[in-house]
Parts: sequence; structure tokens; C-alpha cells
Amino acid sequence: MKKAALGESQTIDRLYGEMIMFAGGTNLRTVQGDLRLLKIDAGKSTSLHYHRKSESIFHVVVGLLRMEVNGQPVDLRAGDTIVIEPGELHVLRNVGDRTAKVLETMAPPYSSKDIFAKEDTTSPTESQSAEIKSTTQFERAVAVCGQIGSGKSTVIATLSNAYGWDSISFSAYVRELAKLRGLSASREELQKLGQELVESKSTVDFMTDAIYHFAPLSSVHLIDGIRHPRGVAALRTLYKDSTIIYLSLPNDIRFERFAARRRAGDPTTDLVGFMKLSQAEIESEIPSIQEIADHVVDGSGSVEETMGAIINVLQQQGFLRSHK
Repeated sequence: MKKAALGESQTIDRLYGEMIMFAGGTNLRTVQGDLRLLKIDAGKSTSLHYHRKSESIFHVVVGLLRMEVNGQPVDLRAGDTIVIEPGELHVLRNVGDRTAKVLETMAPPYSSKDIFAKEDTTSPTESQSAEIKSTTQFERAVAVCGQIGSGKSTVIATLSNAYGWDSISFSAYVRELAKLRGLSASREELQKLGQELVESKSTVDFMTDAIYHFAPLSSVHLIDGIRHPRGVAALRTLYKDSTIIYLSLPNDIRFERFAARRRAGDPTTDLVGFMKLSQAEIESEIPSIQEIADHVVDGSGSVEETMGAIINVLQQQGFLRSHK
């Protein structure tokens, strides 16, 4: 019989956070299996690897995570358990906004001779960096950008309904995080939270978190909500093939559409108040995207006219087949 008392566990720093060995580490040697707690920071992930002999069992104690097993995504939340068989390539990513806690047991116990890829250490190796990048680079994306009231969400919804493409809305992602934090859904509160998130982590990490949160499965991802040139650069890093479309239209038309739609959280305001919303810190860099977008489309006409121009662009870029 062997016993380890409270406080005798072995804590190991990892790139993703911490690993606490309850059994199987230097504190309590085992023969048939081991037990550890993974503390994975928000937006972080384990390395991509597999074990030749060991079976792993993961049980989520706290958090929202996504496990990719042989390239197949599996969403996990508190209370879920997943078994990874020997030879199955896997990576575990925290897609929530707080540290996740996951119990893991392996049988036979972990051995450095039984792992295909090196585990995370206090600093990444070149191979680990390449592995992490490979797990976060996606295939194809169409991003529709524009200021408040430009119609970008309408365009995204129309494309999604017509072609079955999954959409990723950074605004919707921020709204869900606000709800989890008990914040109001007012536009001002959401703008403040969005700016906080952008400043607290890299743009690539923020966008990757949102993409994994929505778990898109379609061949093309629709991106709604890029608000600054850094977001454009991050998108081009995260996707192998992408096109950025900017909707351009006069302020008075944008205000008319904003006033007409009256979404939840939108304030009742005049043109002066609307322009103040458009010039908030999180919104202020949107016009500069026009200079680096792949295509600028006049969005001042009808939905049909705007969609016709966008479909023409997507055909030219090979995202849609031309019927000519």
C-alpha cells in the first residue's frame, strides 16, 4: 500500500499551465497506472502527440475544452469523460475564458519512451511550435468587414443560408463571454469587453479561441467582426486561403439601417450619437481595413445588389463556381 498526503503532490510547469502529479510522479511511484490534474490556461493547449502503449482517460472537472482525436473535434465540458486509445493522435485545447481543470489517468503510466511528440516544457522547442501552429491553421475563410450598420451580418447570414458555410462572429463570442461574466448586453459594455479581450492576449489567440468556440465544420468559414488591421493579419496567418471583403457606404445610410434594425442592446440615438458609437476605441480602426482588404464592395444598394457583387468576387477567387 502507498499513500501521498495532501500537499505532497508533484507540480510541473507546462506551456499550457500546470500538471499536478497525484500518483505516478516522483512523489508516489506506480506500476500499472498514474493520476494527474491538468490545469490548462484559457486559450492554451497541450502538444499534439500519441502514446504507443498507454491508454489515457480524461475527466473534465472545470471548463470548456475541445479535444481533437486523429483530426476529429470533440467538445468537452465539466462532467464529460473521454478515453484515448494507444496510437490515437490527440491535442486538448481550452476554449473557455478561464483555467480548465482535467483529471487524467494513464495505464501503463506515462513514459518518455511511449510518447510520439515531446510534452510541453517551460519553453517551446521548434518542433512543438510547428505542432501547435499546425493544429490552429484552418483551410478557407471569407471575412466580411465594415463599420456599424454596413450590413456585414446580413451578408454573412445570406451566404451561410445559401451555401451551408458555418459562421464565426467575434461579436457573438464577446456577447457569450459577457453573459458568463454577468455583464449587461449593451453595446457600450460589449465594446469595452471586446477591447479588454483584444488587449489581454494576442489577436491570433483571441481569434483562435473564437473559432474553436463555434466549432465550424464546413469547408469555408465565414468571419464576421474583424475590427482592425491586426485582425486581418491574424486571419491570413490562421487560414491557408482567405479573402477579405470590405463593405463601404456613407454614414447616413449606415445610421438609417442601424436605426431601423434596433437589435437588443442597441441604444436609441441620433446621428451624432451613432457616430460616437462608430468611433469607440474598439471600432475606430475599422475604416483602415479598407486599405488592406482584398476587395471593397459598395454596400449602399439593396441586399440583392450587394450580394451580386460579393458572389462575383467569390467566383473570381474560386470560393464559388461560376455558372456562366
